[in-house]
Amino acid sequence: MRRRVLLTGGTGFVGANLVRELLGDGRAVRVLARPGGDRRALAGLPVEIAEGDLLDAASVRRAVRGPNVSFTWPRTARTPGRRTSTASSR
Repeated sequence: MRRRVLLTGGTGFVGANLVRELLGDGRAVRVLARPGGDRRALAGLPVEIAEGDLLDAASVRRAVRGPNVSFTWPRTARTPGRRTSTASSR
């Protein structure tokens, strides 16, 4: 049976490359993506998109139904009043 994976952060540069690795490993991939978000990094890849947001518990519950494993790849770490990027802008 093909292992199913849920990935958050899969629409970004690093996340989309993780999607490719997971697909190459024979996994079925579902990506939690914000409605209207930029999904160009996933163009042409056989992934399932679950629309939602990590801050919306109902959309997360819908997204996790089915996959055997989940990965979270946040683009940024946020603290009140401050935003710290996990990737260099250079």
